[in-house]
Amino acid sequence: MSKVVDFRDYHVKQAVKRCQDFWKTRCPLGLSADTRLDQLSDKTLLTLAFLGKDIMAFLQGLTILALDAGPEPDFGRLAANSKLKILDVNLFLIDQIRWECLKRLGWVRGFPGEEYPLIELILFAEKIKAEFKPTFPQLSETHPNYQEFNWRRDKDGEAMIRAMIPTALAAFGGKVGLTSC
Repeated sequence: MSKVVDFRDYHVKQAVKRCQDFWKTRCPLGLSADTRLDQLSDKTLLTLAFLGKDIMAFLQGLTILALDAGPEPDFGRLAANSKLKILDVNLFLIDQIRWECLKRLGWVRGFPGEEYPLIELILFAEKIKAEFKPTFPQLSETHPNYQEFNWRRDKDGEAMIRAMIPTALAAFGGKVGLTSC
């Protein structure tokens, strides 16, 4: 009797295999098909959110491997159309990483990537983005700027949330005990 293979699961497991060793070069927590952003340590999340010390290249390499876009995680060797795809996915991934920082501070709730494993955020970024309207998190009712956000939400709520990122990363860094990564 033949065995039914779930294509999505197979695709995710293959991406994890391609990424595991590369992931371990920067992140102590092993990578699995179930690893979500909320499972990363505060320090790892903050390091990824700050985008310092070659982290952008690391995220690009991770995305290249996950998407099987090249034989090695070298962004510079990709064709122009592949570079655009990698950058688009990375911008989405970076947003999700930063939204998780804001969530841990208690500043926001409800963002697209909170329920998806890391590898799925990469593999299915377009689909995940399309599922969520708005594509940015909602400010928590306990945040001091909630009333203003509620008033501005439809017009420029995303800009308001994005403007909080530098302050949030500094506050999260203070909470974690790191001022930079």
